[in-house]
Amino acid sequence: MGSDPKACEARVADPSGLRENENCFQAAHAPLSKEWPATVKTSSETTLDQVPLGESAAVTAVRASPEMEQRLEDLGLVPGTRVTVRRRAPLGDPRVYELRGSQLCLRDSEARAVRVSRG
Repeated sequence: MGSDPKACEARVADPSGLRENENCFQAAHAPLSKEWPATVKTSSETTLDQVPLGESAAVTAVRASPEMEQRLEDLGLVPGTRVTVRRRAPLGDPRVYELRGSQLCLRDSEARAVRVSRG
């Protein structure tokens, strides 16, 4: 602990790659909030508008304005609900989703507010 911090050199990962010979003292005291995202998402987590036609996913969260969140939740898009993409309009937007025995038509802008897991 009493050694000169400049005497210790290491490789430290940063968003642009690896920096050679970074000072250990600086690396140990670098703020972690800039290195890690606020939420860590898995590779199978995406938004409902990104689920391909014919596939299904489970709702994990709804992130929108309070009014839109309430509307989507009232329509049955609550965490744990399985949603299947059934049809899409000729130009791709809107799409028809099946959930809880009903079919629901959403614009892509609305479906982007629904986080899903494709696992």
